[in-house]
Formats: sequence, C-alpha cells, structure tokens
Amino acid sequence: MKKKVITTAIVNFTILFLSGQVFAQEAPISPIEPTGTVISDLGKFISAGIQVMLIIAGLATFLYLVLGGFSYITSGGDKTAVESAKNKLTYAFIGFFIIVLAWAITKLMGYLFGIDIFDLTKLPKFY
Repeated sequence: MKKKVITTAIVNFTILFLSGQVFAQEAPISPIEPTGTVISDLGKFISAGIQVMLIIAGLATFLYLVLGGFSYITSGGDKTAVESAKNKLTYAFIGFFIIVLAWAITKLMGYLFGIDIFDLTKLPKFY
C-alpha cells in the first residue's frame, strides 16, 4: 500500500510540476451572433419544423431502443420483465421503420410531384 501511495505521488509530481509550458495565444472574445435563425417565410418554417420533428422522433426511437435493451439485460430471467423488454424493443423497431417509411414517402412524393417537403421555398408556380 505504501509503495502505491509513493508511486502515485511521484506520478502526480511529474505531471504537475515537470510538464512543459503552454504558450497559448490570447484571442479577443467577441459575442457570437446567430446567423440564419430568422425565419421570414412560412415555407421555411414548416420545412424546419418537419426536419426537427423527424430528428426528435429518431432520437426518441433510439432512446426507447436503449431502454428496451437495458430492461432486457436487467430482467434477471423474470418472464414478465423479459416479455415487457421484448415488447419495448419490438415497438422501438416498429417506430424506426415508421420514421424511415415517412421520410421515404416524403422523398418519393417530392420526386413525383416536384415538391420538396424539406425545402418549401421552391414551390411550383400555378400561373
């Protein structure tokens, strides 16, 4: 035990006091101004909303998949807990499939009708 303490003290001394100097350049700190956050068009707002919803749905599906896997691992052989965990995993995969299918359908409709739902600023003109 005493040897371990001495070794740790030597390593800490070496790291703290014998390390080289750092010559960092001081940079002026200026406030960061957000760019591109002003939405002046309804089409851009809807497109951004759809993209955000798809991202949130994907993250929620991933989280549900992780929780289902954790429940399955920690079920300890209990049949009801294993069944519940399997249901969570099944529902997570179904949710993932629905998200991918929704994305694919919107891309297909955009290709067929010429409307990109993810960029509503380029709507076709009807006049």
